[in-house]
This record gives sequence, C-alpha cells and structure tokens, in this order.
Amino acid sequence: MTEISNRHPGIRIPGTVEMGHPETGHHSFEVEIDGTKTIEQLIRLGGYDLINSEINENNFPIVNKTKRISIIEVFTFSKLIPFTEVMIRMKRGDCRPITIEELLALGIKDPELQKHTNIISLGSVFKDMHQEFRVPILSSDGPKRKLDHVVRHSGFHSFGAICNIT
Repeated sequence: MTEISNRHPGIRIPGTVEMGHPETGHHSFEVEIDGTKTIEQLIRLGGYDLINSEINENNFPIVNKTKRISIIEVFTFSKLIPFTEVMIRMKRGDCRPITIEELLALGIKDPELQKHTNIISLGSVFKDMHQEFRVPILSSDGPKRKLDHVVRHSGFHSFGAICNIT
C-alpha cells in the first residue's frame, strides 16, 4: 500500500475521525489513472472476485480520458453520513468525489484497501430500472474483493475524493 498520509496535512473533511488504522480517518494515495482504457479493461486489471454486471461503460462512462497521476483521499466517518451531507462536507474541504475510473485505479493500485473499508465513488452515477441513482463501490465479501453499486441516497461511512481542486 502506498499511502502518503501527510502529503496534504491541511485537508480535513468535517466529521471524519482521526488518522490511524486504515479503517478510520483520512488517508491519501498517489494513483496513476489511465482514462484511455475502457471500464472493462480497468475491471480486468483490478482482478475483482465479484463484479456486478451493471458496472460497465454504458452505465458508468469514463469522464476524463487522459493518463494522469492524482492524489486520492479516502475519508472515513465514524457513523453513516447521508449523500447530501457528504457532498456539503466535500465542498467545504475543497474536494470533489472520485469517478469510476479513479475508483478502479485505486483498486488496481491497492487491492487490499477495500478489504479494510468500503470505498464509494460519488462522482459516477447511473439510474437503474427502478429510477434509483446508483454509485460504484469497492467492498469485500470475506476474502473476496467486490465491485458493485449502491443506492446514492444511502448513508456512507467512507468515500474517495480528490482535494485542493480550486
């Protein structure tokens, strides 16, 4: 795991728990993102054990089709936080939610991270057949790594962000 915890010491999303164990707090990861690859290629590179078939280019198109290096911040809250509150806190922290390609790049970079905490990508959304907005999530089912989606209005413990965007 290439964590660079103190790279941005001034970044703090209100309500996050203190730095420490990978399951709590705020951690930063330098990640190479290859937006020139398709979602399917990124999923293969990630080597996930369980993959929701609705995670595809149709439902979650790649936003930025360039190669780049970004610092992805993973914020974890001590309690469930509703979507709207997460977005308000991100804006206060000068952050934006990560997109599907950034989430998958994080999963490729650090495959073990999602076994410690679920990571939500609020920057990529699709509407399912029930008209519910869904966002991608990296999680685990025991030792198996899982790529899935959840209803956007659910509460969240952790999410990925890119900060200092202004």
